[in-house]
Amino acid sequence: MFKKTLTKLQCIDCQSADLELKPNTATKRTDDDEVSYGEIRCKECDKSSPILAGVALLVDDPEEYIYQHAKGIRRYLDRTFLPKTFHDAYDTALGEIDDSAVQEDLETERVTALYIINHYLKARDFWNPNASPAIGELITKYWDTGPFQIIANYLKKTSPQHHAMIELGCGTGGLGATLSANLNSYLGVDDSFSSIAFARSLYFAKTESVPVSIPQDLINGHLSKTVNIPKPEMKDTDVDFIVSNIENPALQKNRYTLTAALNLIDMLFEPTSLPRLQKDLLRDGGIAVQSSPYIWHENISKELRKE
Repeated sequence: MFKKTLTKLQCIDCQSADLELKPNTATKRTDDDEVSYGEIRCKECDKSSPILAGVALLVDDPEEYIYQHAKGIRRYLDRTFLPKTFHDAYDTALGEIDDSAVQEDLETERVTALYIINHYLKARDFWNPNASPAIGELITKYWDTGPFQIIANYLKKTSPQHHAMIELGCGTGGLGATLSANLNSYLGVDDSFSSIAFARSLYFAKTESVPVSIPQDLINGHLSKTVNIPKPEMKDTDVDFIVSNIENPALQKNRYTLTAALNLIDMLFEPTSLPRLQKDLLRDGGIAVQSSPYIWHENISKELRKE
């Protein structure tokens, strides 16, 4: 996490903005601008939130979060960098993984890969026009004119100034890259460690592109294929990504001129909380962008039906 991001955050327990960064200097992975390992501590209530591989975990129960997301966390950091207080939860979670979870893991990889394709690749970057002429015609016609581009075109026409933007449920951060010409700051928030860690590895890569393995049946064939995702061009933009629960986010209010929440409302047990949150985050006269999928998440639908 970048040190300047701290000024945009508040404690999720007491809502105090009096926070301090405490880098773990023993890891030797902290510089003047960024903390890769350490914690954020609230000076009011002493709430502690860990920072792992540059990702701040601003959640109600960090230990439970690490238990639930252990597989994703394992991809981005070695256990030796995990604070000892979380070792038991982490080891227990990994110990419960068995062969029956392999198929679920493969499906998760496919969904993540599809998000990455959707967020970062143009049709010409991945589609083989000889694979299926009918599908190829649809992809060529509509792929590059989806929601991200619609939002970008809207901003260019109606609000061309550079925005301070926050995206709720940002996934791998593709919208920020698409809107880069209209932004002077961007904060991506999601509850997925894997998505936030990938976004940070791409945006802040030392190279011009990052290789990503994509199941090729999503492109053409049955085997995985390595695709180079170009690094987003955000040279003069203040950018960062954090993990936080959208229903109890660690975010200061009235700081942004643009908020976006795409295909997020269907994941919330209290859907009405999302437009309220967007309003609270905006300055007067700010813009809130929201999209809704056709089908609500199965678990959320069951709970809403009970009410």
